[in-house]
Amino acid sequence: MPDDITLKQVIDSIPAEAFEINEWKAWKTVFLTLGRHGDWRGAIYYSPWYLLPLAWAWTGTAFTGFFVVGHDCAHKAFSKNKLVEDIVGTVMMAPLIYPYEPWRFKHDRHHAKTNMLVEDTAWHPMIPGMYKRMSPVGRALMQTFMGPLRFLASIGHWVDLHFD
Repeated sequence: MPDDITLKQVIDSIPAEAFEINEWKAWKTVFLTLGRHGDWRGAIYYSPWYLLPLAWAWTGTAFTGFFVVGHDCAHKAFSKNKLVEDIVGTVMMAPLIYPYEPWRFKHDRHHAKTNMLVEDTAWHPMIPGMYKRMSPVGRALMQTFMGPLRFLASIGHWVDLHFD
């Protein structure tokens, strides 16, 4: 951001209606997500074997919708009723096997500690000095798991940071 522009100026430039909760739109997203999930689960059931990978991938995108709704609930951006947000967040994250309340607490901590390298729960970049101090085996593991197998790293992150 340029030095002569403050974050407050940027926030003030956003129209007030962008910060208003639209419950109709929020519930539409819930039902759209549930509908697409049902459609793609049906596709998995009825598809011939050669179309299953496509059906699995599209079902995964519907699961992303579950997380997005849960995330909005955690940010208190889904409904004006906080109990409704907690119930919807819990229900939407349950199929993901992601416990909503512990995740919400960790996510709040992440926002409170964003860009604080040691304290942020979600962002742990590799500092060059750390890489240089690693053993050859450690470097090989880092290149493997932060390269082609990076998607597996989220499992360790999930276990390490969301169940304490």
